[in-house]
Amino acid sequence: MAEIITVVGSGGKTSCIFSLAEELGCTGKKVLITTTTHMAAEAPFPVTDRGETCLHLLKEHPAVLLARTIQDRGTEKLSAPDEQELCACLPHVDVILNEGDGSAGKPLKVPADHEPVLLEGTDRILLLAGLSGLYRPIGEVCHRIPLVCACLGKNPDEQIREEDMIRLLTEGYLRKLEERYSGIPVELILNQADTQELWQAGLRIRSRIMVPVQVRAFRNEKNKQFIQNVLASYRHK
Repeated sequence: MAEIITVVGSGGKTSCIFSLAEELGCTGKKVLITTTTHMAAEAPFPVTDRGETCLHLLKEHPAVLLARTIQDRGTEKLSAPDEQELCACLPHVDVILNEGDGSAGKPLKVPADHEPVLLEGTDRILLLAGLSGLYRPIGEVCHRIPLVCACLGKNPDEQIREEDMIRLLTEGYLRKLEERYSGIPVELILNQADTQELWQAGLRIRSRIMVPVQVRAFRNEKNKQFIQNVLASYRHK
């Protein structure tokens, strides 16, 4: 049965999924990408909404994205596939990478009551947060602004500090994941460490979080160490 990883949070989920899919595919794994919410329509892999077509494409491509194409407020997006199409693929792929959260392109958020949406059978959760949201106003860099303000006790025009980001992650996300999905391992990725200042901030935040944490910059590096850490789970499968 396929290993299922659901990626949640904000600040680079799709980039993370595509990077991981490419590397997993290069090791010979058959990788299926999908979503339980919405994804941007642009993808470096073939996209189909049919399970049979997906399996055929996996013979020639390292990964395939299984999703339906929809129109959302005039913008083309990818949405969750029909359950039967996904189930048809499960016995024939090695890894499923699921995007299970939306953030409207913002680096930080607090999830609503219905978020995140894990794929049934998820074995591991990758929680992303964007360091680019630090030292900037809540109203500019956060999704679900009222929820963020309530969590922090701040106004939208106040800036996100390191302490605030820690609170958003621990109280806004990690506690909720523990309550709803107890027993599923969670790894935190502090992404968008695109400057030395943000990289150092990420290291300080990492020291305050009680789950495995990596500091990354997906747009500026190949993230080989991140990839290798995830790949290690599959070497003996």
